[in-house]
Amino acid sequence: MLGQRTYNGWQVTLYSLNGLFVELWAGKEAQVISTFKKSASAVAVLDPYIEDIDLGSAMRMEM
Repeated sequence: MLGQRTYNGWQVTLYSLNGLFVELWAGKEAQVISTFKKSASAVAVLDPYIEDIDLGSAMRMEM
Protein backbone atom coordinates (compact mmCIF):
# COMPACT_ATOMS: atom_id res chain seq x y z
CA MET A 1 0.00 0.00 0.00
CA LEU A 2 1.40 3.37 -1.03
CA GLY A 3 -1.26 5.70 0.30
CA GLN A 4 -4.85 6.17 1.36
CA ARG A 5 -7.34 9.03 1.14
CA THR A 6 -11.05 9.78 1.35
CA TYR A 7 -12.93 11.27 -1.60
CA ASN A 8 -16.69 12.01 -1.66
CA GLY A 9 -17.44 9.26 0.87
CA TRP A 10 -15.13 6.72 -0.80
CA GLN A 11 -12.04 5.28 0.88
CA VAL A 12 -9.40 5.25 -1.88
CA THR A 13 -6.27 3.15 -1.44
CA LEU A 14 -3.29 3.27 -3.83
CA TYR A 15 -1.17 0.16 -4.37
CA SER A 16 1.81 -0.77 -6.51
CA LEU A 17 1.30 -4.15 -8.19
CA ASN A 18 3.61 -5.63 -10.85
CA GLY A 19 4.90 -2.21 -11.85
CA LEU A 20 1.45 -0.62 -12.11
CA PHE A 21 -0.44 1.82 -9.92
CA VAL A 22 -3.74 0.29 -8.74
CA GLU A 23 -6.49 2.06 -6.82
CA LEU A 24 -9.19 0.42 -4.72
CA TRP A 25 -12.26 2.60 -4.24
CA ALA A 26 -14.32 1.25 -1.32
CA GLY A 27 -17.78 2.62 -0.60
CA LYS A 28 -20.77 1.49 1.43
CA GLU A 29 -22.35 -0.49 -1.41
CA ALA A 30 -19.49 -1.27 -3.80
CA GLN A 31 -15.76 -1.66 -4.35
CA VAL A 32 -14.09 -0.62 -7.59
CA ILE A 33 -10.55 -1.52 -8.68
CA SER A 34 -8.85 0.66 -11.26
CA THR A 35 -5.40 0.72 -12.84
CA PHE A 36 -3.43 3.51 -14.46
CA LYS A 37 -1.81 3.19 -17.86
CA LYS A 38 1.94 2.61 -17.74
CA SER A 39 2.32 5.97 -19.49
CA ALA A 40 0.64 7.78 -16.57
CA SER A 41 2.91 10.25 -14.81
CA ALA A 42 3.91 8.97 -11.37
CA VAL A 43 3.76 12.55 -10.07
CA ALA A 44 0.15 12.93 -11.24
CA VAL A 45 -0.89 9.57 -9.75
CA LEU A 46 0.82 10.18 -6.41
CA ASP A 47 -0.23 13.83 -6.00
CA PRO A 48 -3.55 13.22 -4.15
CA TYR A 49 -1.70 10.98 -1.68
CA ILE A 50 1.35 13.17 -1.11
CA GLU A 51 0.50 13.94 2.53
CA ASP A 52 0.59 10.28 3.64
CA ILE A 53 2.55 8.44 0.97
CA ASP A 54 5.15 5.79 1.72
CA LEU A 55 7.97 7.19 -0.41
CA GLY A 56 10.18 4.13 0.08
CA SER A 57 7.57 1.90 -1.60
CA ALA A 58 7.02 4.40 -4.39
CA MET A 59 10.75 4.63 -5.15
CA ARG A 60 11.15 0.82 -5.28
CA MET A 61 8.32 0.68 -7.82
CA GLU A 62 10.02 3.15 -10.14
CA MET A 63 13.28 1.17 -10.22
